[in-house]
Amino acid sequence: MRLLGMVFRKIFFWMVLGFIFLGIFNLIGKKFSWHLAVNPVTVFIAGILDLPGILLLAALRYIAFVL
Repeated sequence: MRLLGMVFRKIFFWMVLGFIFLGIFNLIGKKFSWHLAVNPVTVFIAGILDLPGILLLAALRYIAFVL
């Protein structure tokens, strides 16, 4: 039971970190008209993968909407 609590705490930390990263990206990207959606999936990806996760999400959005 204690291990499960530690896992949930770590996942919550990653999601908060991902939310912060996405917020910073969206603030900076506002000048260039770039925006990434903030939802549980993108927050989790950004939190776990950090900067490469943000770049991955931006690349996927570019591929999906531009090409």
